[in-house]
Amino acid sequence: MNSDILIDDLIEYNQIVLIIEKNFFENGKYEILFDYETRPSIKDFRSNEESRNQYFSHISHILKDDYPFAVSDRYRRILEIKKSQSISGIINLNIDGILKLEDPQNIIDLEGNISWLYCSTCGMDKSMESVIKNQDAVSCSGCKDNVLKPSIPFKGQDIAEWDYRDSWMLLNRCENLIILAEDRISPITYSFIEIVVKRNKAIHIISETSNKYEDLHVDMSSVNFIDYSIDNFLDIMIKSLENQISMLEEKLEAQIEELQAHRSLSENELGQKQEQIEQLEALKLNFESDLFNLTDSRDSLQQQLNQKERSLEELEANGQATIKSLENQVSILEEQVSVSNQQLQHFLDQVEESDSQSNLSDKHQEFEKTLAAQEEKLTSLKNENSTLTQQLQDSLNANNYSQAEVKTLKNRIDELETTVSEEVQEVIQAVVEEAIEDVEDLTPEQVEVVAEVLQVETEDVEIIAEAVQSDVLVAEAVEEYVERAVENADVEDYTLADVVTEVQYEAFLENPIEVFVDVDIQDINLATIGDDMTSDQKEKAQEVVVPVILTRIASMAAFVFRKTI
Repeated sequence: MNSDILIDDLIEYNQIVLIIEKNFFENGKYEILFDYETRPSIKDFRSNEESRNQYFSHISHILKDDYPFAVSDRYRRILEIKKSQSISGIINLNIDGILKLEDPQNIIDLEGNISWLYCSTCGMDKSMESVIKNQDAVSCSGCKDNVLKPSIPFKGQDIAEWDYRDSWMLLNRCENLIILAEDRISPITYSFIEIVVKRNKAIHIISETSNKYEDLHVDMSSVNFIDYSIDNFLDIMIKSLENQISMLEEKLEAQIEELQAHRSLSENELGQKQEQIEQLEALKLNFESDLFNLTDSRDSLQQQLNQKERSLEELEANGQATIKSLENQVSILEEQVSVSNQQLQHFLDQVEESDSQSNLSDKHQEFEKTLAAQEEKLTSLKNENSTLTQQLQDSLNANNYSQAEVKTLKNRIDELETTVSEEVQEVIQAVVEEAIEDVEDLTPEQVEVVAEVLQVETEDVEIIAEAVQSDVLVAEAVEEYVERAVENADVEDYTLADVVTEVQYEAFLENPIEVFVDVDIQDINLATIGDDMTSDQKEKAQEVVVPVILTRIASMAAFVFRKTI
């Protein structure tokens, strides 16, 4: 086979397993001497001291001048080839131990080697060099109960199971099996060939005497005989390896150039990435700051919310209590008003039943006392009403969710006030009208009371009575005085004259021509004409005017009832 072709072929080989047959080192010079047949039986070696001494004497005699062995040219080539990534492992059937000592990685000494002696009991070991050179004892210094022996199988011993296992694992992974056979193939090698043939992988036997192996009981289609000396083949493998290395270097250079170009791009991208990272870091800082502020705001809002919830709970409780208190006060007010009405009616009934002047006078005095008490009660009611109104307003300001209930109570109080005011106004108005109609029968004291009610001079009472008989507008003014006085209670010095002026002016507006000659325009107070007062002002006017008028009811009522009788 042309060496160039073989070189090209070897370049394509991958996952190669090398088997180095026996007698590889110096043409088997020492291998023959250490042949399996020359070894003692393991039984004699362990039990017969003479057999042991004879064996070690034989070894020492052979190796004393040559051990340790020098690395031969063949082994150097093997070590060089072993550097190739295509070599998966080496199975060595030689027992010299040179390869294992130089580079133990992925090398299997299938039948062991003589470089070390070991104790089968405790595992203690010793180098063969120390035994030969220093005449060291071969007895075990560890267990004191055994003799050290070389790590090669003696007669009666099998090859170590772990070496078999490691060899099978290599062969089951290989794609190409190369056997370096000098002059023979060992039975163990035949078994390895069968393993590879069954996997349909390539087998290459390197030997100058290939015709010796034609009787192999295997599928010869899988076996490639290469008629080369081992040394020449090793040189070709090295050259192929160099070519392979050259190709790998070229590929590596191309990859380096590509990587350099990629690196340049990567550096640019790295710069951009660095800028992006800096931007992201800035965004991160801003985010962390915003997050911190938001956390503080959230905590603050949560505290405010908790406080608001507590305040609402307190307001609700206070509102319920206030509402209940207002309901109780309204009930009391209603009862007091009812009692007052009952007392007044009782007095009226008593007056009507009276049939003598002396009894009337007694009843009058009793009525004045009752009415004075009524005045105090009403004043108290008004004060309570004012307090209730203020409480209602405070409740509205503090507790907005109770407005509906509070409004209901406020309407009820207003209703009560309106009822009381209307009843009082009716009584006072009836008294005034009766007094004016019968002014000639009034006592001086009674005239003073009427004058005080009408807010006029005492001597003007009779004049007013006459005017009522002759002037319809004056009569209307007297009839509406009490109502208008209540409405204008906040007007300073508001008198009957003001009411007469208002009635005359209103009549003038309705029929200016008919009324014009009877109206003195100079007496009209334009500042008091019209309804320019607020609702609040009118409500407060009731609180001031009504109690004042009520204090005069006794005298006026006495007069009315006396006239009736």
